[in-house]
Amino acid sequence: METATAHLLGHRIALRRRLAELGIAQPAFAAVRTLHEGRVALESVGVPSSLVAADSAPGAARFVVESVGDLERHLHAALAESPAHEAILEQISTGRGLSALARTDSGQIRVAALCDTLPYPSIGLVWPTRLFGDELAQAENLVVRAVRAVGLAQGTAVIDLVVSDEGLRVLEISAGDGETIGKLTGQAPQPAAIPYLTAEPGPLPTGRVRQIGSLEKVLAFPGVVEADIGLAVGDTIEPMRLNGATHGYVLAVGDTNLEALDRAEAGSRLVDVEVW
Repeated sequence: METATAHLLGHRIALRRRLAELGIAQPAFAAVRTLHEGRVALESVGVPSSLVAADSAPGAARFVVESVGDLERHLHAALAESPAHEAILEQISTGRGLSALARTDSGQIRVAALCDTLPYPSIGLVWPTRLFGDELAQAENLVVRAVRAVGLAQGTAVIDLVVSDEGLRVLEISAGDGETIGKLTGQAPQPAAIPYLTAEPGPLPTGRVRQIGSLEKVLAFPGVVEADIGLAVGDTIEPMRLNGATHGYVLAVGDTNLEALDRAEAGSRLVDVEVW
């Protein structure tokens, strides 16, 4: 991957500024290095917003900010995860979430798949998207523009979008093979859904894992084709948060994407994990 592209994909402030230069719609954002900058940023970005290190590794803590008090509590932790001691405050977008897998070959960009994301507090994907017609064409066009903006000439990228009354906006761009999307599209031509196993209000209890049951009854549920529990006895399941940890998944298929989702969610409720 070229250095400029790697920098854009690894530094959220640089990425946001690049998208802004090209007029690509995205959530309001502001760079934050000090508490004073954070207070000023909060006035312009608004609440609720999210606070995260600008150049941290994937999976870094993301804090929900709904007041100056939240900012004061979480800013130090966010800055501590940044090698450059920078954080970014971003408006939390509401609406229908989308996740796309794009492939590029010698600069030619193709949208390989477009999925609906499950609304928070659920985490997961449903394929294919329910978008159609002009909305679908607009989403695919925005994906191509986003990939072109970061200069990815060869490889794959995952692009997260949101569609709301304000239109389509780019939430995330990351390099990668889109493993989860690949699991869904691998069930073609059947629609598929994959909700991840998360703590309450997801299907898993919070606490220290005491016992993990068999997946046999999950896999026997109609439509379920694959399931996995990413836990071991002694692990701790923490309460759910905005970008909370996932602990496995259930993949199901159906005649429609909604039926696939119903089956996958029903199967996930059969996962047997006991905690202390």
